[in-house]
This record gives sequence, C-alpha cells and structure tokens, in this order.
Amino acid sequence: ILGTFLLPPCTYLFFRLLRQSFPIPITGALFSLSFLFMEGNSMWGGNIPSTMAGTFCFSLGFSLAVLWLGLLYRVMLENKGLRTCAVILSLVGMCHGYTLLGVLFSSLFFLISRKNFKPNLKRLLLINSLAFCLMGFWLIPLMVFMPYTTRFSFLWIFFSWVQILREVLPAILYPFMACALAGTGWMFFRHRRTGPGLLPRPLVYVWFISLSGIALYFLGYRIGLVDVRFLPFFQFFLIIGGAFVWSLLSISHTQKIVGALAVMLLTFLWVDSRETISRSWARSNYAGFEAKTLW
Repeated sequence: ILGTFLLPPCTYLFFRLLRQSFPIPITGALFSLSFLFMEGNSMWGGNIPSTMAGTFCFSLGFSLAVLWLGLLYRVMLENKGLRTCAVILSLVGMCHGYTLLGVLFSSLFFLISRKNFKPNLKRLLLINSLAFCLMGFWLIPLMVFMPYTTRFSFLWIFFSWVQILREVLPAILYPFMACALAGTGWMFFRHRRTGPGLLPRPLVYVWFISLSGIALYFLGYRIGLVDVRFLPFFQFFLIIGGAFVWSLLSISHTQKIVGALAVMLLTFLWVDSRETISRSWARSNYAGFEAKTLW
C-alpha cells in the first residue's frame, strides 16, 4: 500500500517544487484521489484496482516518479539537488522499468530550449549516469541476461470509442479534466493578449508529461513493451493540471482557504460516489489467504 499512500503527498511536493503557491499543491494532491480510485482499468498500474491486482511495484515507482519530476524541475531551474535527484531516479528504476522509461522520456522537456540546451543536457547526463551507477548492481545483470527472459509485449486492443472512454477517460476523471482543459484555454488566451509566452512554464511542463504518456503508448508495442502501461502518465498529469486554475483567480488568502476546503469536500464526495469495487477488493485482498474458502 506504500505506493498508493505516497501518491497524494508526492503530488503535493511536485507542485511545491514547481514553485506553486497555496492552494495549488494541496488541490493537486486532492485531485490525485480521482486517479487512485479510478476503476476504468485494473491492470495498467498506479490506481488502487491495479495495485490490488498485483502491480504494487508500478504503484510505488509511479509515486516516486511524480516526486522525481518535481525535483528535476528544481534542478534545471536552480541548479541544486542534483545528487538527490539521481538517488530518487535510481529508486524509480529499482521499483519498475516502465516508470523509469516514463520519467526519462518526460525529461526531454528540458532539451527543447535552444538557449539552455547544453547546460540542461549536461545536468541530465550527470543525473542519469549517477542513477545508472546506483542501479548498476541490478541493471547490468538484467541487461546481460535479457536474452534469457521471456518476451512480454502485447498490443492492448480497444474495440470501440465506448471502451476507450470507459478505460482511458472514465467518468470519475471528468470534473478534473474539465478544470485542466478550461484553465489551460483561459491561460492561453489571456497570455496571448497580455504577456510574452503562450502559457506558464510549469503548466506546459505538466502537459508535456501527460502527452509523453500518449507518445510512449504509441511507441510501446513497436519497441517490445506493453503499450498501456504508459497511459497512467497521461491520465494522472492531465487531471492534476486542473489545479492551476487557482492561478487565474485574484482572491484573498482567506478565500483560498475556504475554496480549498470546498474542493476537498467536493472531491471526497465525488470520488466516493464513483467508487464501486475498491472497497470490496481491499477487503478481499487484505483478509489474507487463510480467510479464503479454498485455503
């Protein structure tokens, strides 16, 4: 259960490392609950049903991946915390290979800028090299013996748009997706009229990570991987991006506190109303083998 319980605090720290002020970090942490209790799938990883089905390594790696992506942003912005970033990356890789690939692909965001390309590339190489050395005792034997492992790659087939909506974009995510899309659209038009850049960099970063999940999904099967294991990155960062809506509101600190409490209550009620199997699966899983009829 460690990965499940780590996701909200790691989401909070992610926004703090992106230098986002209250109540954006706590709102992002609350929005992560919709992802955890999402029941559209129970195999892809990250959410509670997937964890109950056995993908607990992915769950832990995913939570640490969210934290690492925040740490990486701070390293690139302030040039400090490089060693910590490397250690967390090695832990992400030790937990699950798919979460490692997800964050490495997402880190390409910092190579888009021509101005900072060289220093950012140098930092990424240092972080990745140190993380590789920390994982070396496990990673090198893994690569050496790879020819002896069983190939595990299959194409997850979606038979209809109804299935896609049910599994990739289930109803529990709708309010949070709406916040993300509406907030991004509002910021886009406001910044185009009044400021230099189209969108704030932290928001672009979150969207890049989300879209990286889609890109890896389409690449996955072609490079011998299970394609749907990358969709949690798309789902998760799509919904937590809705927390940036707060940056559009010019309200007092007291109003922000009241608003955050309202968001907390509404999120709890909404997520609870959409949950159907998580409680029963938890009771079944944690009752133990001894409680089963065939024990």
